[in-house]
Amino acid sequence: MLLAGLARPCHITVEGLTADANGSISIASGATSEQRVSVRNAMISIASQSENTLILNCDGKKPAVDIPAVVTILG
Repeated sequence: MLLAGLARPCHITVEGLTADANGSISIASGATSEQRVSVRNAMISIASQSENTLILNCDGKKPAVDIPAVVTILG
């Protein structure tokens, strides 16, 4: 999954996500140095979630590159 643009807030479609599911989102292991720096500068955090939607905050600098991300949903 690519986090492209990161509008504020950023709504991401995550098939199978429910409002009360536990899980995590992280930068993909293949991210470049530029992408990792962009993630740190963006100060991204989870704001909320609902059916098939994850909403992220981007409190820092908006990334100029796409960010590869991995979402893990736990039971």
